[in-house]
Amino acid sequence: IIQSVLFIENQETFLECVEQHNNALIANTALVYSAGFRGAADRVRNKGGIVFAFVNASNSSSRGDFEKWWHDDDQIWPCYFWGDLDYDGMRILSTLRNLFTSIQAWQPGYKAMLNYHKKGIGHAPAAAKKERQKPLDKTGCEFADSIL
Repeated sequence: IIQSVLFIENQETFLECVEQHNNALIANTALVYSAGFRGAADRVRNKGGIVFAFVNASNSSSRGDFEKWWHDDDQIWPCYFWGDLDYDGMRILSTLRNLFTSIQAWQPGYKAMLNYHKKGIGHAPAAAKKERQKPLDKTGCEFADSIL
């Protein structure tokens, strides 16, 4: 039974979460690989604008509920985004909020990332070719705007 939806920007992170779908943090969560900015394209909510591939234990009822949620009503379940902790990651969150109005930054994932960052674990923008990213005024998500 779906109780929430989590968009994940990074493919490796998405696949790891799929493998650990029984983890309490993501149990009963529909995981969506958002492929960076592709997942935030205007057309993704249009029928025919996207193809779904369901993995693990998803029954036809859950699939139908998910597709209805996707195309018709983003208020059914809480909706979250977990992406890179950089300006483009926040820009993707902001763009997704235009499509899925209730989406918020996923606090368990981002809090863990912040802890790593505070310990000096991570990489400099230049190491990942991200030094040209432009700052973003706000995403519309209070956690992202005030903490991240």
